Amino acid sequence: MNKLFLLLLNLLISLIFITLIFIAPCIYTNVSSASDDNVSGGITGMERGSKKARTDAPKNIWRAIIKRLEEDGFSRDYIYSLYSRDEVRFEPKIMPKKLLHDEYKLNYDKFLRPDRIERAVNFLKGHKAVFDKVERRFNVPSHIKAAILLVETDLGNYTGSYRTFNILSSMAVSNDFSKIWPFLPQGALSDNAYIKRIRRIMKRRSGWAYNELRALLTYCKKNGIDPVSIRGSIFGAFGLCQFVPTSVINFGIDFNGDGKIDLFSLEDALASMANYLVRHGWDKYTINDKDKAVKVILTYNHSRPYAETVLKAANLIYAHMNSH
Repeated sequence: MNKLFLLLLNLLISLIFITLIFIAPCIYTNVSSASDDNVSGGITGMERGSKKARTDAPKNIWRAIIKRLEEDGFSRDYIYSLYSRDEVRFEPKIMPKKLLHDEYKLNYDKFLRPDRIERAVNFLKGHKAVFDKVERRFNVPSHIKAAILLVETDLGNYTGSYRTFNILSSMAVSNDFSKIWPFLPQGALSDNAYIKRIRRIMKRRSGWAYNELRALLTYCKKNGIDPVSIRGSIFGAFGLCQFVPTSVINFGIDFNGDGKIDLFSLEDALASMANYLVRHGWDKYTINDKDKAVKVILTYNHSRPYAETVLKAANLIYAHMNSH
């Protein structure tokens, strides 16, 4: 009897062991896979069996924004197709970077180095016909426009690598604090004042980003551009002159007459930049009034170090252009 009991006990232990080794991992894998699906895309059990459903359905995080855009008059099929694309991703790290951005800590002196100024002069000389044509129309001196291009995008060498559609979409949904808190600086969550400030900024920024997102879609539709293809800065600006979408709509100029506003075209970018400055108060006398010049340039970028650097660079460019 004891031998039979021990035999049955050993058999039971063996079965338990086999279950733990071979069957449990399979169960864990299936559960983990289902959990991953729910986190990344909210895919149901029925959809899980379809590879197409995985790749062609927008992620859960975009559903509210898709609804808002649809309510604002955009085609559901069009919006749904955009947010279903593989290139469209939630970028939760951008909000902390924006919150920690401090213009006063940027090294603006690098734009005043002799090599930078010389490159700006050569760039202006190489495109003098376009610069002069824009100046004749808008009365914004060429050395001012060259200086802004130098500071904004290093004369077009760096216009940004982030997908503007992703940046604005991610910012628009970042009013939900839980989506970005894991990406905040270590120890930040213990600072109640800091958290309160971030929540306030996030709420304001998310509203701003949604309006810019709508403007981006409107601009792209009007100009026949794929909104997902545009790349720009972490702040949602793009092109040689670094406009946000609402600025493109309000101040963008098709200067080369090709039927669309393309801020990656030098002609359109320079004209749009000049038009922006004129619409914010620049006139033919501004170049001789430093205070007014600073005031106007501050509307382009709300940073005094930025505005002062632009004017310093412009003066150096002008001096270099007229020294020979």
